[in-house]
Amino acid sequence: MKPLPLAGDSGRICFWLYAKTGKPGDSVSVQFRLRDARGALFVINTSQDIWSSLKIPSESWTQIESYPLNARDLDALPSSVGRFVGKIPSGGAALPVFPVSLVGIDFTTTGNKFQILEVRNPIYTTLDRRLSRGYWQADGRCLTVEETGIASPFLVASDYAESNGSYRIYAALTRAADGAPVATKVGDFSIDSSDIPSFQAVELPLLSPGTYRLKSRVWRLEAGKPIGEYRERNSWFLIFRGPENESAVAAWPSEYDRIVIDPKVPSGVYDCVDKLDLPILVSLRGLASGEKSYDLTWKFRHYDRRPIAEGVIPVHRDGGEDFTTSVLLDIPEDDNVFSLEVAISQGGKVIDATTRIIGFKGTGPEQRAIPAERVSPEPGIYLGVTAMGAKFRDDARYARALDAFQHMGIRGIEYAVEWADVEPLPGCFTFAEMDRHLELAARMGFAVMLRLRSEFPRYTIPGWVDADYICQQDGTVSGLLASGPSFSPCDERWVQAYTNFQKTVAARYAGSKAVTGFKVPQNIRESFWIDRPFRYQFTDYSPSAERGYRGFLQARYDGLGEVAEAYGEDITSWEQIRPPTPYADAADLNLSTPWRDWVDYKTEYYNRTVSRVLDGLHANAPGQRLYFYSINALTGPPSRETLLGFERKNAALAAGGSHPVGEIGYARLYPTGYGLNLMPEPNAYAMPSARHADDHAGTALEGSTGHGPRMFSNWPMMQDPRDGSSAQQQAAVRLGAWNRVFQSVPRLRMPQAPVGIVFSWEGMTLGLRGMYSLAFTDVMEKEYRDVLLNRGIESFGADDTFDEVGLAKFPVLVLPPEVTPVVPEELLRRVADYVRDGGTVVMTPESANIDLAHLGKREGLLRALGLAGKEPTDEVPARVSVGKGWAWICRDEVAMRTFLGSDQFLKALEERGGRRFFGSRQRNVTTTLHDGQDGRFYLYVFNGGSEDVVHLSAWASPLGGRAFSLKDILNAGEALPVHLQDAETAMELPLKAKTAGFFEISLLENNE
Repeated sequence: MKPLPLAGDSGRICFWLYAKTGKPGDSVSVQFRLRDARGALFVINTSQDIWSSLKIPSESWTQIESYPLNARDLDALPSSVGRFVGKIPSGGAALPVFPVSLVGIDFTTTGNKFQILEVRNPIYTTLDRRLSRGYWQADGRCLTVEETGIASPFLVASDYAESNGSYRIYAALTRAADGAPVATKVGDFSIDSSDIPSFQAVELPLLSPGTYRLKSRVWRLEAGKPIGEYRERNSWFLIFRGPENESAVAAWPSEYDRIVIDPKVPSGVYDCVDKLDLPILVSLRGLASGEKSYDLTWKFRHYDRRPIAEGVIPVHRDGGEDFTTSVLLDIPEDDNVFSLEVAISQGGKVIDATTRIIGFKGTGPEQRAIPAERVSPEPGIYLGVTAMGAKFRDDARYARALDAFQHMGIRGIEYAVEWADVEPLPGCFTFAEMDRHLELAARMGFAVMLRLRSEFPRYTIPGWVDADYICQQDGTVSGLLASGPSFSPCDERWVQAYTNFQKTVAARYAGSKAVTGFKVPQNIRESFWIDRPFRYQFTDYSPSAERGYRGFLQARYDGLGEVAEAYGEDITSWEQIRPPTPYADAADLNLSTPWRDWVDYKTEYYNRTVSRVLDGLHANAPGQRLYFYSINALTGPPSRETLLGFERKNAALAAGGSHPVGEIGYARLYPTGYGLNLMPEPNAYAMPSARHADDHAGTALEGSTGHGPRMFSNWPMMQDPRDGSSAQQQAAVRLGAWNRVFQSVPRLRMPQAPVGIVFSWEGMTLGLRGMYSLAFTDVMEKEYRDVLLNRGIESFGADDTFDEVGLAKFPVLVLPPEVTPVVPEELLRRVADYVRDGGTVVMTPESANIDLAHLGKREGLLRALGLAGKEPTDEVPARVSVGKGWAWICRDEVAMRTFLGSDQFLKALEERGGRRFFGSRQRNVTTTLHDGQDGRFYLYVFNGGSEDVVHLSAWASPLGGRAFSLKDILNAGEALPVHLQDAETAMELPLKAKTAGFFEISLLENNE
């Protein structure tokens, strides 16, 4: 077998067993053969009563997913042997040198034959306090070793397929008592994708008794030099292997760190700093009250320990228990990685110490110009590739995406300029990554629009901006709202800082031949600089306007899921799409009307934000085209006041002989979370007046002259002024390009499905809120995907609109808990009618964390169905008869998820005549064949492996001895015979790697 790399001395291994026959009491003994980094072979023997403990039914294929491999627990098993058990001798010599590889597994059974089908990837468990993962929770904390012989700690990097590239691990281990360095380690390695995660480790020396601190960072490398800190979630492990005695590794001893180097200053890689002022916080709490004077000693070094500077700062207790100071560091130009060691001492005795690793790249603010010709925007699909997250910071991945877009005929992209990326420290701007990406895009002939992004989501704001609060009417500050981030800084400093960020970016790229324009988003979530209090609430909206817009997006951008699959990215919706609603008592709005009057909000928005931003951009980017977009899909084009404000500004500029601000655009972006952004076609549809926009967007704009800046819209009703062809006609041509390029992942067209799943939040088709359903795509909410994947879910949000689709065709309709309080009342009435006429609904009570009073008068689904007071009090859902139909009421989201994955739900589905579907994204599929209404059963599989085959294990006890025909209807494959012997079968399905298959399994007559 192929060796499986393991990390740490605790983990779990998944494997498959096949039991021909079996009975309770049968057991299996397993021998694991492990080889460590020195080549030494270790053997672990263990046994388990697989029938009683795992409750495995007889005569079935079985996947055992949590077989223990744990150094501390194996001594409790009666047949355990080897060097993993018993007390570890001094020096830890009996432990293997990790990481280890699993090189073999042998099985011995009592009375029955077991066959191993495949060993799955290891699933790792934590080692209590000895394992830290993710964002370096252990950094700067103390680890106490109370027994001689703790094994060496490791930094382990694991490959999760999206993290290909070259990396460097830095680790600094110090003694907590005096801050003395124990070891510094640097390790370079490369990671490549594979089906099985690969691991690299940096080993630190054996630890003697004492207390230690460990600092670690991982950076991506380019040409052997660090270019940015790598923070991919769940990809890095910090492992301390200790003795068997649990008390030998104590809990973290201190309740708080006595020395904190300002956490708002990230330990990243910057390219424009020649000086760095680091605040240091010192806590003297709990120390002897008679002691008044202490010394704060700091040493600034190269990473190879060469000294740069050092100093001593007196600390006096007279000022209180806590003391704040700072260290001003001059950054040398001959290196890019440094360490700052800080210790607090009294009378020569070190009380506490810490070390911070700091990385820089270069020392000057100047960057090279981008040698590319300016590309003007042309008509066509505009797809934006943003700079969000670590995924698109992989230059090779970015290039692959651009290559795919180029083949699709896409001419323009949008680049999101995130504040946190370009100004990690106040006044310190870094543009190296942007320059590389823009240069590449320009060389490939793309027109690039820069989107100046601010606060959504929170990670786009620099850590030094204290913006996690909102301003109240009385000037007080409250915390983060439960419904999501809401930022309205009261402090004018942050407004000025944000404006400076925009001006700096505009000044840098105003003359760049790679940038064709800037986008100024009209959205409170994109610019949080409004004095008045705003709260994000859910409101009803115009169904007719939304219906027209959905149709357009679906016609033009069909196949986004396939685009995502083609280069390995998920497409997910932003957390919130609907327009923000001011407090009712603050804005005096009538919240019961379908369309809100947004003039007051947009007037404030314009006066406070838009005018200021445009002033800054215009001053720094004269003559540059500025696009003013609303990314609120349902508010229509910019309000009358905004338009008039633009006209007044342009008139004033023209009177003074200045170039106008630019053109105004309106478009709805396709919102995504991980790197894709559909952007508008700025020159596609010329609108003669704002009133014309009202006909299609549903927003009243009385008073607009229609003679100011041109407006653009991508509504499908508009005619292309160049050739008169409609948007739908143009879209048909473009869709052909999409389909040709991404044939490897064609769009899934399912037969009629038995369940309608209604989604809001992040699981929305086309990113719009409302009543939608998704099936078998990564757009679907991950929380529900695994539970519902084998239940057959109609994607009626993608092919129809909820207020048009006939709900009667669904035997079961599922409403997740966040849906019922927020959807329009008229749609909830349709759901109520659907149930009374014989439908079945699975729902929860209305969410209690949304103030329904702010949504106007509405009855709610529970009251509409006459179910008020029927809510369950435990995890068992209540089944209530309503007219000719039924309602399953689950207590909460957890109870609903459990119910949807239960046999009870499947039985109810089949009682309603639902056809059986099963879906999987694994290379090994285990399922039960089912005799559907017409003898057909459907199986969806996505082959995420590297081999062109998927293993199918099927069981059909009620249909034993029958024959089936299996055909991949998605890829037009040939029908394959499936012969059931003794009610089970195992076979290999031909399916190319990284592609999807949709198999129709038809029950044949016995004589066939």
